[in-house]
Amino acid sequence: SYIIDHFYGSNPQKFVDGLKRMSIDQPLHLQIAGEGKPNIRGPKERYFAKTTLPWMSIGYETQVPPINILTFYNGIANNGVTVRPKFVKAAMKDGEVVKEYPTEVINPKICSDKTLAQIREILRKVVGEGLAKPAGSKQFHVSGKTGTAQISQGAAGYKTGRTNYLVSFCGYFPSEAPKYSMIVSIQKPGLPASGGLMAGSVFSKIAERVYAKDLRLPLTNAIDTNSVVIPNVKAGEMREAQRVLEELQINVQGKIADSGKEVWGNTHSAPQAVVLESRSNMQNFVPSVIGMGAKDAVYLLESKGLKVNLVGVGKVKSQSIANGTIVKKGQTVTLTLN
Repeated sequence: SYIIDHFYGSNPQKFVDGLKRMSIDQPLHLQIAGEGKPNIRGPKERYFAKTTLPWMSIGYETQVPPINILTFYNGIANNGVTVRPKFVKAAMKDGEVVKEYPTEVINPKICSDKTLAQIREILRKVVGEGLAKPAGSKQFHVSGKTGTAQISQGAAGYKTGRTNYLVSFCGYFPSEAPKYSMIVSIQKPGLPASGGLMAGSVFSKIAERVYAKDLRLPLTNAIDTNSVVIPNVKAGEMREAQRVLEELQINVQGKIADSGKEVWGNTHSAPQAVVLESRSNMQNFVPSVIGMGAKDAVYLLESKGLKVNLVGVGKVKSQSIANGTIVKKGQTVTLTLN
């Protein structure tokens, strides 16, 4: 606050213009409805007081949605180029692409190369040496910044008896060659409130799982080119499994005819192929979802009118209501995954 007030106190508009040069104030025009719009006031606007500038320097007196903050950090990771967040790559009809949505650049250069190198080094050290160590990983380097702010209660301001906080961590990874950017924001009543410890810890867990499941690494990098790789395929909807296997050019035995109806079943690996086996799915009986992933298991059970409680991650290892039991709509099935 002191540095910003010292250098921009006589001309706060220059500070505001600097923020706007980086496009932080720009709405993102997302592909989904309901986005919030940034609000960064200037000195000519109402309620801009002598204290506004130092408060702005640490995040107060402004309104910037988390996804806009993430877009800005993604720009830092993306060599200074900010792009509009994209949820849909293309629209298809009957298997044909009818419209594509190209990547849109919001700002081709948010700062100089020198400044970019300095800020990237600072963000890396915030995690490696600073208060955001919980956001880090032993597997790769993380760069980012914590945020801890009091939440105003509207007209009541910050003095309503109990103080609520927004704790955040925004960053990208791996630091040397960024692939992913992410923001974690948590609303928390009362103290203690720590962006580094609370939001940073969540960031670390998500980042490690995402990085471990990075599917963009070529399969040929990990296998002997002379070997035949037969994947372990989860039980579930067999037509979807068959479609993916055929796309990957993996041999399939027991092919499922495309009748337009869902076909549920099991799979197992043979020496040269994946074997698909359909299973009966009687309307008024609880089906077996053993071996399925969470998505298929939840969908199938909920389609029977059952509620589902998930414990763990991975494949379904057990279900609390045995298959073949008569369905009682509204009953809860607990699935244990591993």
